[in-house]
Amino acid sequence: MKKANIEYIELPIAYDGLAIVVNPKNDWAAHITVAELKTLWQPEAQGKVTKWNQVRPEWPDQEIHLFGPGVDSGTYDYFTEAIVGKEGASRGDFTSSEDDNVLVQGIATDPLALGFFGWPITRKIRAN
Repeated sequence: MKKANIEYIELPIAYDGLAIVVNPKNDWAAHITVAELKTLWQPEAQGKVTKWNQVRPEWPDQEIHLFGPGVDSGTYDYFTEAIVGKEGASRGDFTSSEDDNVLVQGIATDPLALGFFGWPITRKIRAN
């Protein structure tokens, strides 16, 4: 709007985070590294990395159940790019949903679950 001498500025008011979550009964995975997440989620892991102790040897020799947003989700795109290194590159044998509540309920009811979903981080704006 050069004619009206109007200048636009970008003012961020909210951010979107990424939450990696486990079931509350999971007492072994207090933290997980990006490298471990990549080991777990990369396409080559499908059918091969199926137990917690394959991610970290001291974790239990029990199945791991994965949950995440569907492949049409921007959260899925960001996660795969940030964790695996390529947008859309992921194993396909996980429970997916576009509804975060489905993911939360799946993880909340399965002690062997691990999943990810978007987590909005909002900021308050105060005009002076």
